[in-house]
Amino acid sequence: MINRLLGYLVTLALLLLVFEGCLRLGGCAPAPAINRFHPTLGWEKEPAARTARSTSEFDVTFAINGAGMRGAEVAKDRAAGARRVLFVGDSFTLGYAVNEDDLFLRLFERALRAGGHEVEILNGGTEGYSTDQELLWLEEQGLSYAPDFVVLAPYLNDVYWNTQESYFDKPKPCFTLAGNALARGAAALADPGKTPWWRAHTAIGSFVQKLRLLRLSGRHTVKIGGQKAFLEDAPLLKAEPAQIEAAWRVTGELLKRFAAAVLASGARPLALIIPNRWEIHGDATPPRGLPGFSLEQLDAGAPTRRFADLCAQAGFTVIDPCAALAAQAAAGERLYYEKDWHWNAAGNRVVAEVLLERFSAPDLLGPGSNPAAAPALAAVAPAAAPGGIAPWIVVPALIALLLGLFYWRSVKGENPVLAVLKVALLVAFVAGVIFGFQRLMDALSPAARTGLGWALALLVVLFIVWKTARRLGSITELYGSFLRRGHWYLLPLLVVVLSIGMLLVVAASSPFVAPFIYTLF
Repeated sequence: MINRLLGYLVTLALLLLVFEGCLRLGGCAPAPAINRFHPTLGWEKEPAARTARSTSEFDVTFAINGAGMRGAEVAKDRAAGARRVLFVGDSFTLGYAVNEDDLFLRLFERALRAGGHEVEILNGGTEGYSTDQELLWLEEQGLSYAPDFVVLAPYLNDVYWNTQESYFDKPKPCFTLAGNALARGAAALADPGKTPWWRAHTAIGSFVQKLRLLRLSGRHTVKIGGQKAFLEDAPLLKAEPAQIEAAWRVTGELLKRFAAAVLASGARPLALIIPNRWEIHGDATPPRGLPGFSLEQLDAGAPTRRFADLCAQAGFTVIDPCAALAAQAAAGERLYYEKDWHWNAAGNRVVAEVLLERFSAPDLLGPGSNPAAAPALAAVAPAAAPGGIAPWIVVPALIALLLGLFYWRSVKGENPVLAVLKVALLVAFVAGVIFGFQRLMDALSPAARTGLGWALALLVVLFIVWKTARRLGSITELYGSFLRRGHWYLLPLLVVVLSIGMLLVVAASSPFVAPFIYTLF
Protein backbone atom coordinates (compact mmCIF):
# COMPACT_ATOMS: atom_id res chain seq x y z
CA MET A 1 0.00 0.00 0.00
CA ILE A 2 2.79 2.41 0.92
CA ASN A 3 4.66 1.55 -2.29
CA ARG A 4 1.57 2.27 -4.37
CA LEU A 5 0.99 5.56 -2.57
CA LEU A 6 4.60 6.55 -3.19
CA GLY A 7 4.21 5.53 -6.83
CA TYR A 8 1.12 7.71 -7.23
CA LEU A 9 2.91 10.65 -5.57
CA VAL A 10 5.93 10.27 -7.89
CA THR A 11 3.61 10.05 -10.89
CA LEU A 12 1.78 13.20 -9.82
CA ALA A 13 5.10 15.00 -9.30
CA LEU A 14 6.25 13.98 -12.79
CA LEU A 15 3.01 15.19 -14.33
CA LEU A 16 3.35 18.53 -12.55
CA LEU A 17 6.98 18.86 -13.68
CA VAL A 18 6.00 18.19 -17.29
CA PHE A 19 3.15 20.70 -17.06
CA GLU A 20 5.52 23.25 -15.48
CA GLY A 21 8.04 22.77 -18.29
CA CYS A 22 5.38 23.07 -21.00
CA LEU A 23 4.05 26.28 -19.46
CA ARG A 24 7.55 27.78 -19.27
CA LEU A 25 8.18 26.89 -22.92
CA GLY A 26 4.84 28.50 -23.74
CA GLY A 27 5.83 31.82 -22.13
CA CYS A 28 4.09 31.43 -18.76
CA ALA A 29 7.23 31.64 -16.63
CA PRO A 30 6.60 33.66 -13.43
CA ALA A 31 7.47 37.35 -13.70
CA PRO A 32 9.75 38.53 -10.88
CA ALA A 33 8.13 41.12 -8.63
CA ILE A 34 9.72 44.41 -7.51
CA ASN A 35 6.71 45.70 -5.57
CA ARG A 36 5.45 45.28 -2.02
CA PHE A 37 2.25 46.24 -0.20
CA HIS A 38 1.85 49.82 1.03
CA PRO A 39 -1.02 50.78 3.39
CA THR A 40 -1.94 54.05 1.65
CA LEU A 41 -0.58 53.68 -1.90
CA GLY A 42 -1.60 50.07 -2.46
CA TRP A 43 1.91 49.04 -3.48
CA GLU A 44 5.36 50.52 -3.86
CA LYS A 45 8.70 49.37 -5.23
CA GLU A 46 10.82 47.27 -2.89
CA PRO A 47 13.88 49.32 -1.82
CA ALA A 48 17.19 47.86 -3.01
CA ALA A 49 15.38 45.28 -5.18
CA ARG A 50 17.23 43.75 -8.12
CA THR A 51 15.51 41.74 -10.81
CA ALA A 52 15.30 41.06 -14.56
CA ARG A 53 12.39 40.56 -16.92
CA SER A 54 12.53 38.88 -20.28
CA THR A 55 10.02 38.59 -23.13
CA SER A 56 10.30 37.87 -26.84
CA GLU A 57 10.73 41.65 -27.36
CA PHE A 58 12.94 42.87 -24.53
CA ASP A 59 15.33 41.77 -21.79
CA VAL A 60 15.37 44.35 -18.98
CA THR A 61 17.25 44.61 -15.69
CA PHE A 62 15.82 46.64 -12.80
CA ALA A 63 17.85 48.14 -9.97
CA ILE A 64 15.79 49.93 -7.31
CA ASN A 65 17.67 52.25 -4.94
CA GLY A 66 17.27 52.55 -1.19
CA ALA A 67 14.60 55.23 -1.63
CA GLY A 68 12.43 52.88 -3.70
CA MET A 69 13.13 54.59 -7.04
CA ARG A 70 14.73 53.12 -10.12
CA GLY A 71 18.26 54.41 -10.62
CA ALA A 72 21.30 55.38 -8.57
CA GLU A 73 21.04 56.26 -4.89
CA VAL A 74 19.41 59.62 -4.17
CA ALA A 75 20.12 61.93 -1.24
CA LYS A 76 17.36 64.02 0.30
CA ASP A 77 19.57 67.09 -0.05
CA ARG A 78 20.63 67.84 -3.60
CA ALA A 79 24.16 68.82 -4.58
CA ALA A 80 25.05 72.51 -4.22
CA GLY A 81 24.02 74.48 -7.30
CA ALA A 82 22.14 71.54 -8.85
CA ARG A 83 18.57 71.73 -10.12
CA ARG A 84 16.32 68.74 -9.47
CA VAL A 85 13.61 67.37 -11.78
CA LEU A 86 11.22 64.74 -10.41
CA PHE A 87 9.28 62.54 -12.86
CA VAL A 88 6.07 60.93 -11.55
CA GLY A 89 4.13 58.34 -13.53
CA ASP A 90 3.45 54.70 -14.25
CA SER A 91 5.28 51.98 -16.20
CA PHE A 92 6.28 54.39 -19.00
CA THR A 93 8.13 56.53 -16.46
CA LEU A 94 9.53 53.52 -14.62
CA GLY A 95 10.86 52.19 -17.94
CA TYR A 96 9.04 48.86 -17.82
CA ALA A 97 10.32 47.70 -21.22
CA VAL A 98 13.79 49.29 -21.51
CA ASN A 99 17.03 49.17 -19.60
CA GLU A 100 18.05 52.15 -17.50
CA ASP A 101 20.50 53.54 -20.08
CA ASP A 102 17.76 53.63 -22.76
CA LEU A 103 15.09 55.27 -20.58
CA PHE A 104 14.01 58.73 -21.78
CA LEU A 105 14.64 60.52 -18.49
CA ARG A 106 18.20 59.13 -18.30
CA LEU A 107 18.92 60.16 -21.90
CA PHE A 108 17.47 63.56 -21.05
CA GLU A 109 19.62 63.82 -17.91
CA ARG A 110 22.85 62.95 -19.73
CA ALA A 111 22.09 65.40 -22.52
CA LEU A 112 21.43 68.21 -20.01
CA ARG A 113 24.70 67.51 -18.25
CA ALA A 114 26.54 67.43 -21.58
CA GLY A 115 25.06 70.86 -22.23
CA GLY A 116 26.54 72.21 -19.01
CA HIS A 117 23.57 71.89 -16.64
CA GLU A 118 24.03 70.79 -13.05
CA VAL A 119 20.89 68.68 -12.81
CA GLU A 120 19.53 65.62 -10.98
CA ILE A 121 16.69 63.56 -12.46
CA LEU A 122 14.60 61.45 -10.06
CA ASN A 123 12.45 58.58 -11.32
CA GLY A 124 9.20 58.39 -9.32
CA GLY A 125 7.50 55.99 -11.76
CA THR A 126 5.77 52.85 -10.50
CA GLU A 127 4.10 50.29 -12.74
CA GLY A 128 0.32 50.13 -12.46
CA TYR A 129 -0.06 53.52 -10.76
CA SER A 130 -2.92 55.81 -11.73
CA THR A 131 -3.20 59.54 -11.02
CA ASP A 132 -4.61 59.05 -7.50
CA GLN A 133 -1.62 56.96 -6.40
CA GLU A 134 0.81 59.32 -8.11
CA LEU A 135 -0.77 62.23 -6.21
CA LEU A 136 -0.51 60.48 -2.84
CA TRP A 137 3.08 59.35 -3.53
CA LEU A 138 3.98 62.95 -4.41
CA GLU A 139 2.45 64.28 -1.20
CA GLU A 140 3.89 61.54 1.05
CA GLN A 141 7.35 61.10 -0.48
CA GLY A 142 8.07 62.94 -3.73
CA LEU A 143 8.01 66.53 -2.49
CA SER A 144 10.38 65.67 0.37
CA TYR A 145 13.18 65.61 -2.23
CA ALA A 146 12.65 69.37 -2.84
CA PRO A 147 12.42 69.27 -6.65
CA ASP A 148 12.52 72.42 -8.77
CA PHE A 149 10.29 70.82 -11.39
CA VAL A 150 7.79 67.95 -11.14
CA VAL A 151 6.86 66.24 -14.40
CA LEU A 152 3.67 64.16 -14.31
CA ALA A 153 3.35 61.63 -17.15
CA PRO A 154 -0.35 60.64 -17.56
CA TYR A 155 -1.51 57.78 -19.83
CA LEU A 156 -4.98 56.78 -21.01
CA ASN A 157 -5.43 53.81 -18.63
CA ASP A 158 -5.06 56.14 -15.62
CA VAL A 159 -8.57 57.45 -16.23
CA TYR A 160 -10.66 54.38 -15.40
CA TRP A 161 -8.48 53.15 -12.53
CA ASN A 162 -8.78 56.58 -10.86
CA THR A 163 -12.30 55.52 -9.87
CA GLN A 164 -11.54 51.98 -8.66
CA GLU A 165 -10.78 50.68 -5.16
CA SER A 166 -8.64 47.84 -6.48
CA TYR A 167 -6.39 47.18 -9.45
CA PHE A 168 -7.66 43.68 -10.29
CA ASP A 169 -6.66 41.79 -7.10
CA LYS A 170 -4.60 44.56 -5.48
CA PRO A 171 -6.22 47.17 -3.19
CA LYS A 172 -5.56 50.81 -4.07
CA PRO A 173 -6.68 54.24 -2.84
CA CYS A 174 -9.75 55.76 -4.42
CA PHE A 175 -11.18 59.30 -4.54
CA THR A 176 -14.77 60.27 -5.28
CA LEU A 177 -16.37 63.62 -6.00
CA ALA A 178 -18.60 65.38 -3.50
CA GLY A 179 -19.75 68.22 -5.72
CA ASN A 180 -16.44 69.41 -7.16
CA ALA A 181 -14.41 68.41 -4.10
CA LEU A 182 -12.35 65.25 -3.85
CA ALA A 183 -13.28 62.84 -1.08
CA ARG A 184 -11.01 59.95 -0.28
CA GLY A 185 -12.12 56.52 0.88
CA ALA A 186 -10.47 54.58 3.69
CA ALA A 187 -7.06 56.03 4.59
CA ALA A 188 -5.58 52.60 5.35
CA LEU A 189 -5.86 49.70 2.91
CA ALA A 190 -6.21 46.06 3.88
CA ASP A 191 -3.05 44.04 3.34
CA PRO A 192 -3.88 41.19 0.92
CA GLY A 193 -1.02 39.16 2.42
CA LYS A 194 2.08 37.73 0.86
CA THR A 195 1.69 35.97 -2.48
CA PRO A 196 1.98 32.19 -1.93
CA TRP A 197 5.38 30.81 -2.93
CA TRP A 198 3.98 28.45 -5.56
CA ARG A 199 2.12 31.28 -7.28
CA ALA A 200 5.11 33.64 -7.25
CA HIS A 201 7.82 31.20 -8.35
CA THR A 202 6.22 28.55 -10.59
CA ALA A 203 4.79 28.68 -14.09
CA ILE A 204 1.75 26.74 -12.85
CA GLY A 205 1.14 29.45 -10.25
CA SER A 206 1.63 32.15 -12.88
CA PHE A 207 -0.84 30.35 -15.15
CA VAL A 208 -3.42 30.11 -12.35
CA GLN A 209 -2.90 33.81 -11.60
CA LYS A 210 -3.48 34.75 -15.24
CA LEU A 211 -6.72 32.77 -15.26
CA ARG A 212 -7.71 34.53 -12.03
CA LEU A 213 -6.96 37.97 -13.47
CA LEU A 214 -8.87 37.06 -16.63
CA ARG A 215 -11.89 36.27 -14.48
CA LEU A 216 -11.46 39.49 -12.49
CA SER A 217 -11.16 41.56 -15.68
CA GLY A 218 -14.76 40.65 -16.46
CA ARG A 219 -15.78 43.02 -13.65
CA HIS A 220 -14.17 45.90 -15.53
CA THR A 221 -15.98 45.52 -18.85
CA VAL A 222 -19.09 47.08 -20.31
CA LYS A 223 -21.19 46.24 -23.35
CA ILE A 224 -21.44 48.90 -26.05
CA GLY A 225 -23.55 48.10 -29.08
CA GLY A 226 -23.35 44.40 -28.29
CA GLN A 227 -19.55 44.47 -28.06
CA LYS A 228 -17.66 43.98 -24.81
CA ALA A 229 -15.19 46.78 -23.97
CA PHE A 230 -12.50 46.63 -21.28
CA LEU A 231 -12.95 49.95 -19.48
CA GLU A 232 -9.21 50.59 -19.15
CA ASP A 233 -9.08 51.08 -22.95
CA ALA A 234 -12.52 52.70 -23.26
CA PRO A 235 -11.17 56.32 -23.42
CA LEU A 236 -10.15 55.45 -27.00
CA LEU A 237 -13.77 54.97 -28.07
CA LYS A 238 -15.62 57.74 -29.87
CA ALA A 239 -18.73 56.75 -27.92
CA GLU A 240 -17.38 56.82 -24.38
CA PRO A 241 -19.39 54.88 -21.77
CA ALA A 242 -20.81 56.81 -18.82
CA GLN A 243 -18.23 55.32 -16.44
CA ILE A 244 -15.40 56.92 -18.40
CA GLU A 245 -17.02 60.34 -18.56
CA ALA A 246 -17.39 60.23 -14.75
CA ALA A 247 -13.79 59.04 -14.43
CA TRP A 248 -12.56 62.01 -16.49
CA ARG A 249 -14.21 64.39 -13.99
CA VAL A 250 -12.41 62.70 -11.08
CA THR A 251 -9.16 62.78 -13.05
CA GLY A 252 -9.52 66.50 -13.68
CA GLU A 253 -9.83 67.21 -9.95
CA LEU A 254 -6.86 64.96 -9.16
CA LEU A 255 -4.76 66.91 -11.66
CA LYS A 256 -5.76 70.19 -10.01
CA ARG A 257 -4.75 68.92 -6.57
CA PHE A 258 -1.46 67.56 -7.96
CA ALA A 259 -0.53 70.89 -9.55
CA ALA A 260 -1.57 72.83 -6.43
CA ALA A 261 0.65 70.62 -4.23
CA VAL A 262 3.64 71.18 -6.52
CA LEU A 263 3.11 74.94 -6.65
CA ALA A 264 2.69 75.12 -2.86
CA SER A 265 6.12 73.46 -2.46
CA GLY A 266 7.74 76.17 -4.61
CA ALA A 267 8.29 73.86 -7.59
CA ARG A 268 6.85 74.10 -11.09
CA PRO A 269 4.41 71.45 -12.38
CA LEU A 270 4.78 70.08 -15.91
CA ALA A 271 2.85 67.35 -17.72
CA LEU A 272 4.45 65.03 -20.27
CA ILE A 273 1.44 63.65 -22.14
CA ILE A 274 2.02 60.04 -23.23
CA PRO A 275 0.29 59.13 -26.50
CA ASN A 276 -0.80 55.57 -27.14
CA ARG A 277 0.63 53.28 -29.80
CA TRP A 278 -2.47 53.46 -32.02
CA GLU A 279 -2.28 57.24 -32.23
CA ILE A 280 1.36 57.20 -33.37
CA HIS A 281 1.57 54.11 -35.57
CA GLY A 282 -2.05 53.65 -36.61
CA ASP A 283 -1.82 49.90 -35.98
CA ALA A 284 -4.17 47.75 -38.00
CA THR A 285 -5.77 46.04 -34.98
CA PRO A 286 -7.57 47.68 -32.03
CA PRO A 287 -6.18 47.45 -28.47
CA ARG A 288 -6.48 44.08 -26.74
CA GLY A 289 -9.30 45.41 -24.55
CA LEU A 290 -11.45 46.38 -27.56
CA PRO A 291 -11.25 43.26 -29.77
CA GLY A 292 -14.76 43.52 -31.21
CA PHE A 293 -14.51 47.16 -32.29
CA SER A 294 -13.34 48.53 -35.63
CA LEU A 295 -10.71 51.24 -35.98
CA GLU A 296 -13.48 53.55 -37.23
CA GLN A 297 -15.05 53.39 -33.76
CA LEU A 298 -11.83 54.63 -32.15
CA ASP A 299 -10.42 58.12 -31.72
CA ALA A 300 -6.83 57.23 -30.80
CA GLY A 301 -5.89 60.86 -30.13
CA ALA A 302 -8.81 61.68 -27.84
CA PRO A 303 -7.12 60.73 -24.51
CA THR A 304 -4.02 62.75 -25.37
CA ARG A 305 -6.02 65.86 -26.30
CA ARG A 306 -8.21 65.65 -23.23
CA PHE A 307 -5.28 65.12 -20.87
CA ALA A 308 -3.52 68.11 -22.43
CA ASP A 309 -6.61 70.30 -21.91
CA LEU A 310 -7.17 69.15 -18.30
CA CYS A 311 -3.52 69.58 -17.39
CA ALA A 312 -3.41 73.08 -18.88
CA GLN A 313 -6.56 74.04 -16.94
CA ALA A 314 -5.00 72.66 -13.74
CA GLY A 315 -1.91 74.84 -14.11
CA PHE A 316 0.61 72.44 -15.67
CA THR A 317 3.06 73.44 -18.38
CA VAL A 318 2.15 70.86 -21.02
CA ILE A 319 4.78 68.98 -23.03
CA ASP A 320 3.23 67.00 -25.89
CA PRO A 321 5.60 64.68 -27.79
CA CYS A 322 2.91 63.48 -30.23
CA ALA A 323 4.08 65.51 -33.23
CA ALA A 324 7.72 64.45 -32.83
CA LEU A 325 6.79 60.79 -32.36
CA ALA A 326 4.37 60.83 -35.30
CA ALA A 327 6.98 62.44 -37.58
CA GLN A 328 9.55 59.81 -36.69
CA ALA A 329 7.00 57.01 -37.15
CA ALA A 330 6.04 58.43 -40.55
CA ALA A 331 9.71 58.19 -41.50
CA GLY A 332 9.49 54.44 -40.95
CA GLU A 333 10.93 54.06 -37.44
CA ARG A 334 9.16 51.79 -34.96
CA LEU A 335 8.85 53.62 -31.62
CA TYR A 336 6.65 51.21 -29.67
CA TYR A 337 6.99 47.46 -29.31
CA GLU A 338 4.69 45.47 -31.57
CA LYS A 339 3.28 43.18 -28.86
CA ASP A 340 3.85 45.34 -25.80
CA TRP A 341 2.39 48.87 -25.86
CA HIS A 342 5.35 50.73 -24.26
CA TRP A 343 8.03 52.77 -25.99
CA ASN A 344 11.09 50.92 -27.20
CA ALA A 345 14.57 52.47 -27.05
CA ALA A 346 13.89 54.56 -30.18
CA GLY A 347 10.65 55.94 -28.74
CA ASN A 348 12.40 56.86 -25.50
CA ARG A 349 15.07 58.70 -27.51
CA VAL A 350 12.49 60.83 -29.33
CA VAL A 351 10.77 61.75 -26.05
CA ALA A 352 14.15 62.68 -24.53
CA GLU A 353 14.79 65.00 -27.48
CA VAL A 354 11.41 66.70 -26.94
CA LEU A 355 12.15 67.18 -23.23
CA LEU A 356 15.62 68.52 -23.97
CA GLU A 357 14.28 71.10 -26.41
CA ARG A 358 11.54 72.26 -24.02
CA PHE A 359 13.75 72.46 -20.91
CA SER A 360 16.41 74.37 -22.85
CA ALA A 361 13.92 77.23 -23.22
CA PRO A 362 14.55 80.36 -21.08
CA ASP A 363 11.41 79.83 -18.96
CA LEU A 364 12.71 76.48 -17.67
CA LEU A 365 16.40 75.56 -17.37
CA GLY A 366 17.69 77.67 -20.26
CA PRO A 367 20.54 76.81 -22.64
CA GLY A 368 23.18 75.78 -20.08
CA SER A 369 26.87 76.69 -19.90
CA ASN A 370 27.77 74.58 -22.95
CA PRO A 371 24.77 75.01 -25.27
CA ALA A 372 26.64 73.80 -28.34
CA ALA A 373 26.74 70.28 -26.86
CA ALA A 374 23.12 70.20 -25.68
CA PRO A 375 21.39 69.18 -28.95
CA ALA A 376 23.79 66.27 -29.47
CA LEU A 377 21.56 63.76 -27.72
CA ALA A 378 22.81 60.87 -29.85
CA ALA A 379 26.36 61.54 -28.63
CA VAL A 380 25.46 60.86 -25.01
CA ALA A 381 22.94 58.10 -25.69
CA PRO A 382 24.12 54.48 -25.46
CA ALA A 383 25.88 53.29 -28.58
CA ALA A 384 23.79 51.28 -30.99
CA ALA A 385 24.20 47.54 -30.84
CA PRO A 386 26.80 46.34 -33.31
CA GLY A 387 25.55 44.94 -36.57
CA GLY A 388 25.83 41.32 -37.49
CA ILE A 389 23.85 38.27 -38.42
CA ALA A 390 20.50 38.01 -36.67
CA PRO A 391 20.23 35.42 -33.85
CA TRP A 392 17.31 33.70 -35.60
CA ILE A 393 19.75 32.79 -38.38
CA VAL A 394 22.79 32.01 -36.23
CA VAL A 395 21.07 29.65 -33.76
CA PRO A 396 19.47 27.30 -36.34
CA ALA A 397 22.72 27.35 -38.36
CA LEU A 398 24.77 26.26 -35.33
CA ILE A 399 22.22 23.56 -34.48
CA ALA A 400 22.32 22.28 -38.07
CA LEU A 401 26.13 22.23 -38.10
CA LEU A 402 26.44 20.36 -34.79
CA LEU A 403 23.71 17.83 -35.61
CA GLY A 404 25.11 17.38 -39.11
CA LEU A 405 28.60 16.61 -37.81
CA PHE A 406 27.16 14.24 -35.22
CA TYR A 407 25.13 12.51 -37.96
CA TRP A 408 28.25 12.21 -40.16
CA ARG A 409 30.28 10.67 -37.34
CA SER A 410 27.47 8.29 -36.44
CA VAL A 411 26.73 6.92 -39.95
CA LYS A 412 29.52 5.02 -41.66
CA GLY A 413 30.40 6.09 -45.20
CA GLU A 414 28.30 9.28 -45.08
CA ASN A 415 29.69 12.27 -46.96
CA PRO A 416 30.33 15.06 -44.39
CA VAL A 417 29.05 17.83 -46.70
CA LEU A 418 25.89 15.93 -47.59
CA ALA A 419 25.35 15.00 -43.95
CA VAL A 420 25.42 18.63 -42.85
CA LEU A 421 23.26 19.66 -45.83
CA LYS A 422 20.59 17.03 -45.07
CA VAL A 423 20.36 18.05 -41.44
CA ALA A 424 20.43 21.75 -42.40
CA LEU A 425 17.40 21.25 -44.67
CA LEU A 426 15.60 19.45 -41.87
CA VAL A 427 16.36 22.23 -39.35
CA ALA A 428 15.48 24.93 -41.92
CA PHE A 429 12.09 23.30 -42.48
CA VAL A 430 11.36 23.16 -38.75
CA ALA A 431 12.61 26.73 -38.16
CA GLY A 432 10.58 27.99 -41.14
CA VAL A 433 7.37 26.43 -39.84
CA ILE A 434 7.98 27.85 -36.34
CA PHE A 435 8.80 31.31 -37.75
CA GLY A 436 5.72 31.28 -39.99
CA PHE A 437 3.52 30.17 -37.11
CA GLN A 438 4.92 32.98 -34.94
CA ARG A 439 4.14 35.54 -37.64
CA LEU A 440 0.60 34.16 -37.89
CA MET A 441 0.13 34.42 -34.13
CA ASP A 442 1.42 38.02 -34.16
CA ALA A 443 -1.20 38.94 -36.76
CA LEU A 444 -4.09 37.61 -34.65
CA SER A 445 -5.93 39.27 -31.78
CA PRO A 446 -5.01 38.18 -28.21
CA ALA A 447 -8.25 36.19 -27.91
CA ALA A 448 -7.65 34.45 -31.26
CA ARG A 449 -4.02 33.68 -30.31
CA THR A 450 -5.11 32.07 -27.04
CA GLY A 451 -7.82 30.02 -28.72
CA LEU A 452 -5.53 28.85 -31.52
CA GLY A 453 -2.76 27.94 -29.06
CA TRP A 454 -5.07 25.77 -26.97
CA ALA A 455 -6.60 24.19 -30.09
CA LEU A 456 -3.18 23.24 -31.46
CA ALA A 457 -2.04 21.86 -28.09
CA LEU A 458 -5.19 19.72 -27.93
CA LEU A 459 -4.64 18.49 -31.50
CA VAL A 460 -1.05 17.48 -30.68
CA VAL A 461 -2.19 15.53 -27.60
CA LEU A 462 -4.99 13.81 -29.55
CA PHE A 463 -2.59 12.97 -32.39
CA ILE A 464 -0.09 11.38 -29.99
CA VAL A 465 -2.85 9.40 -28.25
CA TRP A 466 -4.22 8.24 -31.62
CA LYS A 467 -0.83 7.09 -32.88
CA THR A 468 0.06 5.29 -29.64
CA ALA A 469 -3.41 3.97 -28.74
CA ARG A 470 -2.54 0.34 -29.57
CA ARG A 471 0.43 0.52 -27.19
CA LEU A 472 -1.37 2.17 -24.27
CA GLY A 473 -2.37 -1.22 -22.87
CA SER A 474 1.24 -2.39 -22.79
CA ILE A 475 2.35 0.92 -21.25
CA THR A 476 -0.33 0.67 -18.54
CA GLU A 477 0.61 -2.95 -17.78
CA LEU A 478 4.31 -2.03 -17.52
CA TYR A 479 3.52 0.90 -15.28
CA GLY A 480 1.30 -1.25 -13.05
CA SER A 481 3.96 -3.93 -12.72
CA PHE A 482 6.45 -1.36 -11.41
CA LEU A 483 3.92 -0.22 -8.81
CA ARG A 484 3.05 -3.78 -7.71
CA ARG A 485 6.71 -4.66 -7.29
CA GLY A 486 7.33 -1.54 -5.21
CA HIS A 487 9.75 -0.01 -7.72
CA TRP A 488 8.24 3.48 -7.39
CA TYR A 489 11.74 5.02 -7.31
CA LEU A 490 12.30 3.84 -10.91
CA LEU A 491 9.21 5.63 -12.26
CA PRO A 492 11.09 8.79 -13.40
CA LEU A 493 13.43 6.62 -15.50
CA LEU A 494 10.47 4.65 -16.84
CA VAL A 495 8.65 7.87 -17.85
CA VAL A 496 11.73 9.13 -19.73
CA VAL A 497 12.15 5.82 -21.60
CA LEU A 498 8.44 5.61 -22.46
CA SER A 499 8.37 9.26 -23.60
CA ILE A 500 11.29 8.73 -25.97
CA GLY A 501 9.67 5.53 -27.24
CA MET A 502 6.34 7.26 -27.88
CA LEU A 503 8.05 10.11 -29.71
CA LEU A 504 9.82 7.64 -31.98
CA VAL A 505 6.53 5.81 -32.66
CA VAL A 506 4.83 9.08 -33.58
CA ALA A 507 7.78 10.18 -35.73
CA ALA A 508 7.76 6.89 -37.65
CA SER A 509 4.02 7.20 -38.32
CA SER A 510 3.93 10.65 -39.95
CA PRO A 511 6.35 12.31 -42.41
CA PHE A 512 4.92 15.71 -41.44
CA VAL A 513 5.60 15.36 -37.72
CA ALA A 514 8.88 13.44 -38.05
CA PRO A 515 11.14 16.46 -38.88
CA PHE A 516 10.19 18.20 -35.64
CA ILE A 517 10.80 15.12 -33.50
CA TYR A 518 14.02 14.11 -35.27
CA THR A 519 15.35 17.64 -34.77
CA LEU A 520 14.84 17.17 -31.01
CA PHE A 521 17.02 14.07 -31.10
